[in-house]
Amino acid sequence: MLTHGYTFYVSGVKSIARRRALAGAAVLLIAAFAVWILFIRGGDGRPEALQAAFARTSAADLGRSEPFRWSRARDREFLLRGRDGLAHPLYSLTRGGVERTASVMDRLTPFFERAGGRAGVDPGTLAAVVFVESGGRADLTEQPDSAKGRAGAAGLTPDVARRDLGLHVDLGQSSVLTKRIAKLTTLQGKAKDKAAAAKFDPELIELRARRRKVDERFEVTKAIDAGAQLLRKGQDALGREDLAVAAYRLGIPAVKHLAAGYGKKATYPQIYFESRPGGNLSTYPFLVEAGRQVLDLYQSDPAELYRLATLHGTKAGAEDVLRPPGSPPSYESHNAIADAYDHGELVALPDDPARLGFEISSDPDAKRVFGNELHRGLRPAALATLIYIAGATRNLAGHDVTLELAGAVKPENQKQMQASAIGSVGSAVANAAFVLPRKYVRPPESTGYSFELARGLPAKDQRSLDAVLERLQALDVIDVVRDGAADRVTVGDRAAPLLQEVR
Repeated sequence: MLTHGYTFYVSGVKSIARRRALAGAAVLLIAAFAVWILFIRGGDGRPEALQAAFARTSAADLGRSEPFRWSRARDREFLLRGRDGLAHPLYSLTRGGVERTASVMDRLTPFFERAGGRAGVDPGTLAAVVFVESGGRADLTEQPDSAKGRAGAAGLTPDVARRDLGLHVDLGQSSVLTKRIAKLTTLQGKAKDKAAAAKFDPELIELRARRRKVDERFEVTKAIDAGAQLLRKGQDALGREDLAVAAYRLGIPAVKHLAAGYGKKATYPQIYFESRPGGNLSTYPFLVEAGRQVLDLYQSDPAELYRLATLHGTKAGAEDVLRPPGSPPSYESHNAIADAYDHGELVALPDDPARLGFEISSDPDAKRVFGNELHRGLRPAALATLIYIAGATRNLAGHDVTLELAGAVKPENQKQMQASAIGSVGSAVANAAFVLPRKYVRPPESTGYSFELARGLPAKDQRSLDAVLERLQALDVIDVVRDGAADRVTVGDRAAPLLQEVR
């Protein structure tokens, strides 16, 4: 009995000692963690190495860096950057979707080959131009009820068609017929059923046949031949295919003027990317290159075309092309965001507007969002891009502009987004040959690669910021979506050189 009592007593003493030891260890761990938070991490969620790197940089440093400078050796790369960065309108605004339009264009291949052969131009380039101009629709008009603008498969203006290419264009009769065709087409679209709609077909067929006789821009064979001739004239005058493509839309004199300051070997990527941002240069050659890619993928890799069409079609911008769903995974909760700070995936936003060129917006909604300190962070590459944008804007404006940040990282469960592209680009996406998700549950900010810049700077400064954003988008470094009173900027992998400048 006494033995059992002693054993019980000893066990109790050991148990108490163990509990006290564990409690002491816990206190020590908590104290050590507090010291680590306060001194090693600086109390703001940034690992020491990244904290030190961003502490050494400034908007002026990054704004002066030239990681995206054009060179002769990188000319092809910059053409493809422009294609990728500016392709979204082609994917989102092509009626019926790019896949369906590519199938229409495929049936016109013999026309392109014959016309290209006769004129001595690349049939693929000719096809890409027609893709951008009309999607192969011979009856297209730039103005719905008039033939005065660009029209037909080759998208020719009346003056160029008559004066330079020898087509017969009776603009008066063509416009009268076009107006009647537009009216009947509208009525046909309102018909209650297919049988009622079909009653309009005989008159529409007769009107379109008459229009082809008085305006040869609507006769597909002659229009494509004329388009090939126009490309040939551009190549003869300018010496390069890319400049000829630019002249197709701008005219030969305008392209000669643009190229004058860049020497005899000027290329369009050189002219575009070496010009001062905000110069209002045409993006047409890059769109034509995007059209070429669509047509090539339709033949060689339909799965990749479907992937790109789906990513472009989901939203009002190309942010999902830069950061496809799941790559990288979203931060699903505030706990996931906190862990990301711990592991160096996210960097807390420095608070130094004079040095870095941005500050948190004074808008009440922005203050509410940033009231949670976990929302005050970005991926390192995104933060470097933000600082670069601030520095480049200051350089372009000629004085110290301070950008207003309206949003940064947020957890995925913070909100659910509807597929905004359906309302933004209308039937062009709604009728696409792929299925749109009706609800999209990943806010772009949940990757840490997106941030929002409030609009509302003084007019000149806002124009400078817009020009910087447009140039970076053309370089395929970022995508920009107007989201109410803010621009949502999503940063892609091609921003990596900016982060290297920081480190």
